[in-house]
Amino acid sequence: FKLSPQQQIPVLVEDGFALPESRAIIKYLLGKYAKDDSLYPTDLKTRAVVDARLDFDNGYLWPKLIECFKPIMAGNELDEEGLKNMLNTLTIVEEFLTRDKWIAGPKMTIADVFSASS
Repeated sequence: FKLSPQQQIPVLVEDGFALPESRAIIKYLLGKYAKDDSLYPTDLKTRAVVDARLDFDNGYLWPKLIECFKPIMAGNELDEEGLKNMLNTLTIVEEFLTRDKWIAGPKMTIADVFSASS
């Protein structure tokens, strides 16, 4: 519990400071070590869009992907409702990418990195 309340990895430990959760770790590392703010912008509105896309990935995209593929991974039949939900979610991603080159705007950010890993 000392390093991570959830007792899960990843955890960054630096000079006695422990930080769990991959998104929090990346934000911290970019804030501390990045040469510029291109991956995690400092402009409040731009950062808010990046954060919104990170929340979308973690709270909406990823759960819909799991809902669709979990039955298959367990050796069961494809769940048609899960597939429909995933495809609807991917339509939202497509809309993001229709508006801009990257998921959160005209430049690549950490939102693209996390969304790509989903």
